[in-house]
Amino acid sequence: MRALLCALALTLGACTGTAIGDPCVPERVPEGGFDPSETYLETGSVDCETRLCMVRHFAGDPRRQCDDGSCPSEREVRERVYCTAACTTDADCPADFVCADIGRGTYCARDLP
Repeated sequence: MRALLCALALTLGACTGTAIGDPCVPERVPEGGFDPSETYLETGSVDCETRLCMVRHFAGDPRRQCDDGSCPSEREVRERVYCTAACTTDADCPADFVCADIGRGTYCARDLP
């Protein structure tokens, strides 16, 4: 519902969206989930002010919720699925982020071990 309201508000110029590092929910998830060895960039995300939702080094489906231990933790989703923006240097990104080359350009990415 928030995404629908935000999309409507964007057309009216009233939606501020979210900043780099804020959570987002990818609308398209590959069959079988994301591959942790890859970085995915979804454009047109209504959850993000920049319209870019990054899924970086994440395994599975971040939308999946269950109690059997086979699903990703909230912390893991927050650390690896978030709004991003294009950058040219680390200085373009907030603290705890680096300007990373993901193979399709450089974007602010969490600096995780």
